[in-house]
Amino acid sequence: MDRFVGQARLEWWANHATCLEKYDIDITVSVDAVGTWRATGRHANALDTIQREGWDFLMEMDPHFSIVFPGEESGGILVRVLEVEDGTLTLTEASDGRFGDHHLRPPLRSAPKDRNRLCHPATASGMSPLTDLSE
Repeated sequence: MDRFVGQARLEWWANHATCLEKYDIDITVSVDAVGTWRATGRHANALDTIQREGWDFLMEMDPHFSIVFPGEESGGILVRVLEVEDGTLTLTEASDGRFGDHHLRPPLRSAPKDRNRLCHPATASGMSPLTDLSE
């Protein structure tokens, strides 16, 4: 079983060009022999009132985030996040490779076999994040 313990970043993308928020998390990830990906974590820093309101709003809109690991500038693993009352986060890889029901967000590939080759939603199509905001 492969395991990673450290920090990562959750990004909530409104579309291929607009990341609305980023959250640093302390995370433990394990991948079993058949490739099942599981993770738990917590926010690396306590959220202030405004950050908490933003987090709660985004979680209510769509609890799917792109996850970025250390050494990567962008992430391509789409995860569904569940937060329990004590602040523990449970992350599961999105099985369908899509951003929930939020139709403005682009589909992403599920986790690549080679976890070192991650794809960022803003650059998956080869477009710069600032190229076209109308799509």
